[in-house]
Amino acid sequence: MSVFEISSLIITGLGVIATFSAVIVALWQTKYASRKKLKCQFIENNVVMNPNSFDKKLYVAMSISNIGNKKVIVSNWGIKLKDSFILILTSGFEETIFDKMVAVKTPYILEPEENVTFFYSKDLFQKLINEQVEKGIIGANNKIRFVVHDSTGKSYFIKSKFNAHFYIAK
Repeated sequence: MSVFEISSLIITGLGVIATFSAVIVALWQTKYASRKKLKCQFIENNVVMNPNSFDKKLYVAMSISNIGNKKVIVSNWGIKLKDSFILILTSGFEETIFDKMVAVKTPYILEPEENVTFFYSKDLFQKLINEQVEKGIIGANNKIRFVVHDSTGKSYFIKSKFNAHFYIAK
């Protein structure tokens, strides 16, 4: 074999490898590039302050970020129990000016690279957790499991940083 033939075989082989790699990447992109993906974070302490009167109110919150490439419609969020689900409503029952300012209605359309935060009264949250611990539905030493649902029925789960006793002890 001449040098020309050997170099021709090597170049042809590299071309085959490059073509095969391009096909694999194209198949991967169609499957994974345009999928829904949310990043959820539960925030224990949020303070909303009125700039005129300096009144303040404490909230817990669920921060949801769309880190995928498709829009996601957030249907609701709440606490996932062993055999049930506690829906947390964050709008529609506003009592104070603070609740009206932070209320976000569901379903909420979340575009790619967008974030939304659902606030819930900290006092009501503590009462809710205390009630569930007293009934034995949530163990005082267990972490709270939160769930966010989208319009397709997909669920996104996260756990609290602290156990249930932390939230009712305050």
